[in-house]
Amino acid sequence: MADFELTCEVETEATSCSGERKSDWSREDRVTAPEGHVINDREVEVIWHSQRGSENTFSQVFEDYVEVLGSLKFPRTMKVKVFARSSKGYCAGGGASKATFRGNFIKYQ
Repeated sequence: MADFELTCEVETEATSCSGERKSDWSREDRVTAPEGHVINDREVEVIWHSQRGSENTFSQVFEDYVEVLGSLKFPRTMKVKVFARSSKGYCAGGGASKATFRGNFIKYQ
């Protein structure tokens, strides 16, 4: 079982009849490892639940690095969000992205 699980979701309006596409990012979500722990950033799993529209991606930023076992560095904080853009064309559909980020902490103290 994972130590943490974050789910991000965003939907856009439909592409207008003049062809103007809509795009948006979800709100940013974050997790910080408990004291004495770090995030195993090498094994964070990204699970897509939905990808609709012409572009779907995510942003995953790791921060607050700590040295573990000498020169190995692992983060204590991870920030994530997803992006969606509506479909190409005229009067086309909207965009949507939903993804879950799942991972574990490593105890180092």
